[in-house]
Amino acid sequence: MVLRRLVSAACCAMMMSLVSAAGAQAAEGDDARIAALLGLSDARIKAVVEADTQQLSALLSDDLRYTHSNGSVDTKDQFIAALTSGRSNYHSFAPFDRVFTFPAPGIALESGKALIAVEGTAGKLDALFGYLAVWREEQGTWRFVAWQSARLPQGVAPAGFVSLFNGRDLAGWRGRPHLDPAQEQAASPEETASRQAGWNTDLASHWSVKNGEIVSDGQGVYLTTDRDYADFELLVDWMLPGPCADSGIYLRGNPQVQIWDSDCARDVQHGNEKGSGGLWNNPPDSPGKFPLVRADRPTGQWNTTRIRMQGEKVTVVLNDQVVVDNQPLANFFAAGKPLPERGAIQFQTHGAPMHLRNISIRELTTTEGSGPGWRDLGEADFVNVNCDADTWTWKDGVARCTGKPVGVIRSREPLTNLEMALEWRHLSPGGNSGVFFWAPPAVLEGLKPGSLPPGGIEVQVLDHAYTQQYEASGAKADWFTTDGDVFPVGSSSMKPFPPVAPNSSRSFPTARHSRGTPEWNHYFIRAINGEVRLWVNGHEVSGGSGCTPATGHLCLESEGAPVEFRRMRIRQLP
Repeated sequence: MVLRRLVSAACCAMMMSLVSAAGAQAAEGDDARIAALLGLSDARIKAVVEADTQQLSALLSDDLRYTHSNGSVDTKDQFIAALTSGRSNYHSFAPFDRVFTFPAPGIALESGKALIAVEGTAGKLDALFGYLAVWREEQGTWRFVAWQSARLPQGVAPAGFVSLFNGRDLAGWRGRPHLDPAQEQAASPEETASRQAGWNTDLASHWSVKNGEIVSDGQGVYLTTDRDYADFELLVDWMLPGPCADSGIYLRGNPQVQIWDSDCARDVQHGNEKGSGGLWNNPPDSPGKFPLVRADRPTGQWNTTRIRMQGEKVTVVLNDQVVVDNQPLANFFAAGKPLPERGAIQFQTHGAPMHLRNISIRELTTTEGSGPGWRDLGEADFVNVNCDADTWTWKDGVARCTGKPVGVIRSREPLTNLEMALEWRHLSPGGNSGVFFWAPPAVLEGLKPGSLPPGGIEVQVLDHAYTQQYEASGAKADWFTTDGDVFPVGSSSMKPFPPVAPNSSRSFPTARHSRGTPEWNHYFIRAINGEVRLWVNGHEVSGGSGCTPATGHLCLESEGAPVEFRRMRIRQLP
């Protein structure tokens, strides 16, 4: 009865988090018992892989209940018979994170994880498992009496991402040193194949997979993706097991997002006390070279990093803190020239061990402003129309608008067919702004401060609190929304997509997806052949067709409240 209760409790604990994290520690004098049980556990695993029935008969209790991850239960005789008949053929069984506790006299619980490769009547299975085992003293000898396992997620990427590491081996990776991408591309196919074979051999000598982690000894070639990537978001956990370690992450084959021990006295001269995540090889004193904040965890602890690269701009989030905010990565191999449009991701070796896990990637899409023909929009692309000289300021890739006076800045040249991606946020509740498309040049001429263009198609940028502020005056807020209205202004015309405002002039959004201040919102706008369509935070919501005119200036609006725009990108189309 005691054993049944123990196994039942163990099964419940497995579903929650294994008992290994339950916090029970070995009491004084348990070391000898733990050492003995580790030896017996290793012997049992060896016997399972070798189908050594004689050894298993001695190690397994006659009361064995072996519960597989699929829920089937074997007795001792059934378990051994499955091995001898070939119905269960264990190719490998690698346990780790094993913990032993002693909840009752003569009872030991072994919890841990294991990478198990087994082949049976249902096919092959190579996966990561969490397990709980029970050992019982029988006539002075420990015997294996119960087992419960559950398959654990392995190489599972977050929604929208693709895993780059399967948790078992280095499939999808190759070796490559620090090398100018142009030199690699210039090599002949024969040279490329020969060099790659050598690099892969070197990789196998210095990089390995242990306990579901990628482990580098700090020597040899860099761990490099088989594929090249253009614009992407990369997620990776990294850990430096020893002091004064130094590494980095190459993006499109260029160095690097810096990784180092921020407590190492040796590297203070290089600025390591500022922390990891900076674009280390950027020019001195350039934005992004050093992180905005120190976000590293101590040596021996895991760090979680999110890297976004779009065009030449890089954002790095380390342990949930932004350490580099949309700054350009310099071309290390061709100073002053653009980065390659595509390239490999590499993890550097720099003389000290490093561990990696949970590596996944999401390639950015057209609606995020990525792909052929896209370019950044910055201060040089706009001309002031009727704002004050200090209404708009540009710093670190962010356009900041005071909101005063009401007015606009415009693109230098009229535009016809285009796509635009941008992020915006209001800095005060109830903020109002907008993006104008196809504003006729004539309506901008002589426009006085305090006025907006009397022509063009406006894509509304409005904070949710505007509704409450408007209704507080006693007016009815039924003719607008705060989730992405699209409408013609003045002399311009448009047939709005439904649903429409009561006066039928505005296209109302089909759903609410915008976020209130001070959160950032993402807009993707497609303005082609007289048709405008708006996506808000990844969802198409509104637009209109038959726009007249369908050419003109792109304008950003100042309308009484502070607002910021960033990551503005444009692609002009035929």
